[in-house]
Amino acid sequence: MKILKPVALAMLLLFAAAARPLFAQSSGAQTSDEACRSFVQSFYDWYTPIALEDPPYPSSIDLVLQSRVLSPDLARQLTQVINAAGRSGGDIWISVDPIVNTEDLWKKFAARNVTRKGDHYLVEVYGVTPDKTDANPAVVPELVFQSGRWIFVNFHYPGNVVSSGNENMVSVLRRLRESIHGQDPQPGR
Repeated sequence: MKILKPVALAMLLLFAAAARPLFAQSSGAQTSDEACRSFVQSFYDWYTPIALEDPPYPSSIDLVLQSRVLSPDLARQLTQVINAAGRSGGDIWISVDPIVNTEDLWKKFAARNVTRKGDHYLVEVYGVTPDKTDANPAVVPELVFQSGRWIFVNFHYPGNVVSSGNENMVSVLRRLRESIHGQDPQPGR
């Protein structure tokens, strides 16, 4: 595991402290659209400055993994790909930051529209500047409320063509694992 820079460690602790009141609310209040949107906004307010640091991800991804906001399955898949990339000298990786779906990071992101599908919530996240908001969402995180807290189970990339295999983080990670192992090591995932 990498040693965190003092600034990155402080930001991780700040995010954990800021998110704690969300986790402390009652379960009924937590599963509202507004609670979900607020959690996603807090996450991107925390994550964006870290991702803008030099060097950016995968260091920022390490912090996301440590913050425990990803589902165990998504964290496991992401860790497998990161470890394989390390073993291959970095030849295996995603060309854009998978949390924001862009190479050129916006300095700020805004969580907007929330759509509920069963117990899953999808939140549109837009890049914003003081002068404008991007016309289309940069990324659409998918979350569930589990064990008294919000966790990300996937990140959807609305600008990518579905047939490309890059429409969401889970499919990208599956494709990368297949290229690493010659086949998916865990069929059905």
